[in-house]
Amino acid sequence: MPGAADPPAQGETGPVDGDDGGDPVCWLDQVCPECGAMPTGDGEATADRCWRCGTETT
Repeated sequence: MPGAADPPAQGETGPVDGDDGGDPVCWLDQVCPECGAMPTGDGEATADRCWRCGTETT
């Protein structure tokens, strides 16, 4: 069994230094509770109604 100081084996991942970047782990707080629509980045996330079904989001 490899120890904590051993590097990961080929094909395995290990700790990464630097900026993690990428998308948040969970976008669930941005999904419309009624129809499941995701905001498209055109300002719908701050709108008070879903762009697809019109459900109030606030």
